[in-house]
Amino acid sequence: ETAGAAGAPQAPAADEPMPDAGEAAAAAEEAQSLREALKTRLFAMWDKDGDGFLKQDELLLLARATGFDGSEEEWTAEYPEMCKEKGSTAEEGLSQAAIMALLDDESDDGCYFSNEELAEILRDAGCAPCVAAPSSGDLQPAEAEEAGGSSSSSAPAAPAVAGNREALKRRLYRLWDQDKDGFLKQDEMMQVALATGFDGSEEEWAKEYEAMCEEHQVKPEDGFSKAAVLALLDDQSDQGAFVQTGEIKRLVEVLSVGEDDPERELEFKVKVVRDGDGKAGFNVRQADLVVTSLQRKEDLIPLENGDLVLAVNSEPVTCFADYTKLAHGVKEFTLTIKRPKAFEDADQWRGKKPGYPF
Repeated sequence: ETAGAAGAPQAPAADEPMPDAGEAAAAAEEAQSLREALKTRLFAMWDKDGDGFLKQDELLLLARATGFDGSEEEWTAEYPEMCKEKGSTAEEGLSQAAIMALLDDESDDGCYFSNEELAEILRDAGCAPCVAAPSSGDLQPAEAEEAGGSSSSSAPAAPAVAGNREALKRRLYRLWDQDKDGFLKQDEMMQVALATGFDGSEEEWAKEYEAMCEEHQVKPEDGFSKAAVLALLDDQSDQGAFVQTGEIKRLVEVLSVGEDDPERELEFKVKVVRDGDGKAGFNVRQADLVVTSLQRKEDLIPLENGDLVLAVNSEPVTCFADYTKLAHGVKEFTLTIKRPKAFEDADQWRGKKPGYPF
């Protein structure tokens, strides 16, 4: 037994280390260094043409990450407005410095992501997030296919979409949204209620749904938007509809039997034949083995910018040096390519869309 009155403050054990201000500062500096590396790698992934600016199609990737789920036509209207707000033009796009600032901006005008969220975006896209601040040489926006030399950058890791909570929530929402109008109305929202323990009749649910709509200031005839439903699934308050990740995964597996998963990755092969000048018709980025600057598209169908190189002539590539060893100077070779299914392709909903997210 410990001597002294119950509830009295206990002196720290003799061997308990006292907080070290120096260690805390070092940890904060390390976290910031990691953050800068993650942001830089993310920008390099989005900057498909490697010109140091994100233009309309490239900036749409950032918009998707922040929750924009409108159509490409709607983004065409939103994009110039965003450029103007940030002091740029639609022709120029947003610079790397502007994007870096957006990712750190926690105001309503920013696009802030935590370090964990930055790493998650990279994983979802099939890019291995760096675990320490890479050297500047590892983070060049683009590297020519014929650059040669070696690289210590590892090949992209396969994204664990099946176990990622955000990806699972989006998948579950699509399965619940049976009419694909981008909103869950009474019958569709009953699926959410059943997932959180509701066991009443349809008549009882009709009353519950009306009350829920009133509580969340939603018109019953409109229903709950995608953003509202995803937020409910994370809300552990009495007003929320929190569901554990494991249960979300189970629901996805049950509901998606016989359904094509729009987030599944595609893998295919492409035959490459160099032209008379020895050019393959595309570049491969050194940092992450992403295809960039694609030319001669008709000869390389279905290859696209943003595809990931997995193997050359069925030999796996684990870094850029492996790629150059297997493909450099070779007249004909076959690439094994992975194309992660982009979430925006699965989110082209009909009907009303959310407003400008920035």
